[in-house]
Amino acid sequence: MNKAAVFFMRLQIFIGCLSFGFLASPTFAAVKTLTWKDTVNLAIQNNPDLRSSEETLNSSRFLEGSSFSGFLPSLYGSVLGFRNGTSTAGVASTDSYTAQLNLSQNIFAGFGDYYRYNQSQAVTRASIAAVQGAKAQLSLDLKQAYEGMIYAQDARKLGFRILDRRKDNLKIVQLRFQSGLENKGAVMLAQAYFEEAKLADQQLMHQQEVARSTLNKVLGQLDATEIDVEEPLPMQMPPPKPSFEALLENTPDVLQARAKQTAAESDVGIKRSPFFPSLDLSGTYGRTDTTFFPNTDNKWSLGLTLTIPLFSGFRDYSETRASSARSIATQADRMSTESKTMIKLHQTFEAYVDTVEKARVDEVFRRALEVRAEIARSKYNNGLMSFDDWDKVENDLIDREQKAVASARDRVNSEAAWEQAQGIGVIP
Repeated sequence: MNKAAVFFMRLQIFIGCLSFGFLASPTFAAVKTLTWKDTVNLAIQNNPDLRSSEETLNSSRFLEGSSFSGFLPSLYGSVLGFRNGTSTAGVASTDSYTAQLNLSQNIFAGFGDYYRYNQSQAVTRASIAAVQGAKAQLSLDLKQAYEGMIYAQDARKLGFRILDRRKDNLKIVQLRFQSGLENKGAVMLAQAYFEEAKLADQQLMHQQEVARSTLNKVLGQLDATEIDVEEPLPMQMPPPKPSFEALLENTPDVLQARAKQTAAESDVGIKRSPFFPSLDLSGTYGRTDTTFFPNTDNKWSLGLTLTIPLFSGFRDYSETRASSARSIATQADRMSTESKTMIKLHQTFEAYVDTVEKARVDEVFRRALEVRAEIARSKYNNGLMSFDDWDKVENDLIDREQKAVASARDRVNSEAAWEQAQGIGVIP
């Protein structure tokens, strides 16, 4: 075997080993980092609830166009062919053909068409409000899920810092114990704090996975999609106290309730229409001949038909009473919805204002306790502070740091809830 053959053989073996290694090694999906704008676009594209409400609105608009057909004439053509004969022997059969246009127009139908069109318009308004509500709900879910990821990431970073701090504290206490300046109980407590910090880190890691799964669901993606977010949500300050009565008029729930009441009232008019006479105009124009296509014997007709209802087995009466009861029920539902929405507007606004202020106060406390903790650490190292006093300062700092991270999350969630109560959000 020459040198070239040996070289190529070794090269093939090397490539084969590499290929086997790549196939045998586990594959890791790259983490996809999303901006806030990315998540908004993904939610608009993939969220099934929003898509369902938009298609329902499209259906309502087409049905509204269909309901207007009652005001327009109906025109259709027809072609008829007949063969006529008798049973008498020797008498030949004859053929006849007719081609004609037929026109019909309802002139009066007990206002049924008018109420059907009003009802379809009300259904369309309800669907528009439903889309508005779906967008506001999606905005709420998206903000909460996105902020959940931000909180999970920040809490994990804080957990790392707390773990390092507890580790350093343990070393300080152990050194003082070895020098005879601290007791065994202090060392054991510092060790317990360190173990607790390790457990908290594990819990925060799991919490981050749950937050990622929640955000994936809102974005309409599989739970397995590895995503992270890279920027905080834009935050705003609460506005001056608004007129809740004015806001109430444009909230999706109230708009839907009012549209449903209008639709129910129109249904009462539809159910009453059979009690009135119906007047229809009809006309035909065509040709009749013994050959196809008929070209002779032009004929036309024009007529009015008046239909007077007399008795329908109490069906119309029962349906009218049932429709009236539904109309009264929707009126009560509308009043209840207005009351609940007004309370919700008050509650979410006040909660928003409170959480914004709480986030500010917690941040002030956190900065103050950071300085206090550094001073206390120095005092403890120099023997100027007891372990119990130093331990209290350390715990106060860690507790306030955790509260500050949670308050930042609650601030965003309360702002999102306030927007959702108004029927607005980040979804255009």
